[in-house]
Amino acid sequence: AGPAAQEKPGPAMEREVAAALESVFPRVGLRAFMNLTDAEKTTQLSELCSIVLGIRLFNQHLDKGGVGLPHIKRDMGVKAAENTLKVVDAEIDTLTDVCKQYVEVLLTVQHFKDPTPKPKLSELELCKQELFLCRQYLSYLLSVQDDMRTALSRMSDIQEQYEHDLEHLQALVGHKTSVPKDQVYPKFDVLTKLYTAAFNESILLGQRCKLVKILQDFKKGNADPRVDARLLRDAINSKVHVPADDAVQLPPAGSGSEPDDRATRLTQESFSEFLQLPVDFQGFCIFTLATQQILVPGNPSLGVVKYQGRHCVFLTEKALVEFCSGPEKYYVFVREACYKHPELIHLLRLHEDFPKSSLLGILQGTAGYVLAGQAECTDGQTQTPMHIVENHIDPNYEWNEWRMRQDALHSADIKQKKTDSTQTVQSSMRRENESQVYLPKEAGTNTTVDSGTNPPRLTNYMTGLRGEVHNQLKVVQLQFDLTSAHAQKSKRG
Repeated sequence: AGPAAQEKPGPAMEREVAAALESVFPRVGLRAFMNLTDAEKTTQLSELCSIVLGIRLFNQHLDKGGVGLPHIKRDMGVKAAENTLKVVDAEIDTLTDVCKQYVEVLLTVQHFKDPTPKPKLSELELCKQELFLCRQYLSYLLSVQDDMRTALSRMSDIQEQYEHDLEHLQALVGHKTSVPKDQVYPKFDVLTKLYTAAFNESILLGQRCKLVKILQDFKKGNADPRVDARLLRDAINSKVHVPADDAVQLPPAGSGSEPDDRATRLTQESFSEFLQLPVDFQGFCIFTLATQQILVPGNPSLGVVKYQGRHCVFLTEKALVEFCSGPEKYYVFVREACYKHPELIHLLRLHEDFPKSSLLGILQGTAGYVLAGQAECTDGQTQTPMHIVENHIDPNYEWNEWRMRQDALHSADIKQKKTDSTQTVQSSMRRENESQVYLPKEAGTNTTVDSGTNPPRLTNYMTGLRGEVHNQLKVVQLQFDLTSAHAQKSKRG
């Protein structure tokens, strides 16, 4: 179990674990356990750990054990997380007010009164960059705030269910010396699962508290974002001189079934799932970002514009109408703004459009960069022969000196002899002869006269077989000559 890994083993803990394990898994069952497969052993060991930890948790509730186990209410860091969450809430409120002041100055600077000295371009650029920084810092704090609130809510539900199961288990066991295992073992397993879930939530809360500390240290290392008092005062005084936008006709609301290549305005009345629409660009008005380089939240009450799979909100009606007239160019302007200010990529959640700048891609190693100290992993393959032949072995090497002496004498004897050779008809080196025979041609004749014979045909007919009684039987023989034009009668019998 996860919490058990955090404990420091000691004699008391070892005795408690041994007693719990002996009650769950006696030594006589060890022989049957050794005959199981690896998968079955893993499953049974996991169940044993869960039941043993549940027994220790129950002993901790009865103040009879549970040495080294953090208490689910006192030692899970819930109080520290709640205090940190209060600090985060206060910081979010402060940063929200500062962002509003920056936006108020940047939107009204062109309408300052004439006696008021206009701020320099460097001051305005500094205000825009500080607004980007505040938005980033606020985005991180909002994310931490959401995680901590969710974790604390889950922790509260887990603790409540944990106490309820402990009371039910205590009522089931009571003062009995033995209880059927099919009744208590599932309860111990449930306790372990709840405790492990609470332990994991405590780890998450601890990490978020460390992250808040890192953000606070970063803020201390830099000057607190604060709007110049003179600029803020001039912005407030010039607010009454800001001309109102002319009334514009909003585009008609669509039903959501329009093609993606056309900007469609969706409202709560025309689209049933309006409240579940995922707003892109973190809900900022991209028209104001593209035209004035100012990050201002949009107004969803004007409607959500759907274009190319993205859903955008805008600050004013004029901004919405201008975007619908040519949406593609504003996407290009936002992309150029991200090239100029890379911090906007993750602030506007555009890391999918910039894969090489994706933090997740950099951590996973798919963005083309290697972090310091990170081992670069690549896929490779190689092929080796089945029977490797050593290339440094000399096949003519001879280690036997007597064999070497015999070869030397044989070579010397051959060099002193002369070889003669002749070629005969019966020799194996005779030449080969070939001959070619032309086969006789097939001959035939063809005459122009056809002749044949056709003998005459004889046919016998018998008469007088039927009719009067005194009629006599007669045989008539006919001869047909097929070569003549008429048949001739030869005989009558």
